[in-house]
Amino acid sequence: MLRSESGHAPPAGLLNRAQFLDRLGRELKRTKNCLIDRYVVLCVDVDRFRVVNASLGRRAGDQILTAIAGRIISQLSPRDALAKLGGDEFAILVEETPDGKTAMDVADAIQRELIAGFTIDESPVYSTASIGVVRVSSGYNSPEDILRDGEIAMYRAKTLGRGRAEMFHPTMFVHAQDLFELETDLRRAVERGEFELFYQPIVSLKTGKVRAFESLLRWRHPSRGLQSPSAFLDLLKETGLMMSVGQWVIEEACSQARKWHDLRGRPIPVTINLAPQQFTHSSVINVVTEAIGKTGVHPAALVLEITEDTLVEDIEAARETLLPLRELGIRTMIDDFGTGYSSLSYLRRLPIDAIKIDASFVDRIERFTEDRMIVRAIIALAHALELCVVAEGVERREQITELIALECEEAQGFVVSRPVDAETATNMVVTRWTTDVFTG
Repeated sequence: MLRSESGHAPPAGLLNRAQFLDRLGRELKRTKNCLIDRYVVLCVDVDRFRVVNASLGRRAGDQILTAIAGRIISQLSPRDALAKLGGDEFAILVEETPDGKTAMDVADAIQRELIAGFTIDESPVYSTASIGVVRVSSGYNSPEDILRDGEIAMYRAKTLGRGRAEMFHPTMFVHAQDLFELETDLRRAVERGEFELFYQPIVSLKTGKVRAFESLLRWRHPSRGLQSPSAFLDLLKETGLMMSVGQWVIEEACSQARKWHDLRGRPIPVTINLAPQQFTHSSVINVVTEAIGKTGVHPAALVLEITEDTLVEDIEAARETLLPLRELGIRTMIDDFGTGYSSLSYLRRLPIDAIKIDASFVDRIERFTEDRMIVRAIIALAHALELCVVAEGVERREQITELIALECEEAQGFVVSRPVDAETATNMVVTRWTTDVFTG
């Protein structure tokens, strides 16, 4: 294992950004004059480096980057060049040779070196890298454009799962531009109030009547039309907008629940999905409390949905957050239940009121015995712990029949209704609160 000492100087030959661009510019000029296309640039970003910094400290992080630079240089020829662009990102200029050396060979060699691991201050460290590859061709006018496209390909590799290399294609640039425009629009959407909530009814399988609504975020983009979260949720996380938009969702759902309470004379339950960043943030209880005070909604009208993986990440921290919410009279539900945790002992330790069976289990219950047995076991476990069970993603009447036979209490899905706007949901509150949606 390679050991790195504190204060170790960068490996010989490591360029800075300006030096690398100068060298790349010279090769680009030579490429234009000679009509050759044998140089490539690799943009290398160390995966999950922030975790290493947070776990071992910045000193160890600097040692690791120095060690990584040394490993990369060991795979290069004298004609190649390595630069540290900043943070945990490197750029490499590689000459592909007639004897078969290619950029992808270099990328594979770098991955092998990182996977082999390092020992820093007696701690073993293993890593991978996301690598973008772009050819230095006469089609480029500046070295900055080449580096830009290499970074675009690198981010593409990171998006596809890290630990891999991706060759730049012009369609990636178009996608990156589109993503940039979408991010700009997303920031404006917060200011312009372009978000709105849709509501999907949850019905009682015993009576067929609407029992509650799940609030679902939508973005009414001025030119792209109505956007579901799959189009912008990742951007909300990456841009740091999740907290502010999440707070808006809580307040808007509370406001709508209060309107329905006034309409029916009693609380109409509305479920609100809490993103992991919201639930684990120290302000979550204050945000919910302030929304209740601002809207005057009855706490009994609120059900907070938290995904199973968020809860089990830190059971004790989750418990400390859930207990004050329960004291406020707010109910909580585990979303995406059953998606991969073998130990269910946490169910006894957390103050929760309901579980929502993931749609992947509901999808085939009327056709596959194994899926039906899983759903049966989940329902039996929930009932033993006196928890209510909601099945999501219900799309066929046959699934309703099976769920009733398994004594599931509630369901939601397209067989009942797609998510609808607030006005349509309000009509349901008036007309379907006392009517069997399956027969009426």
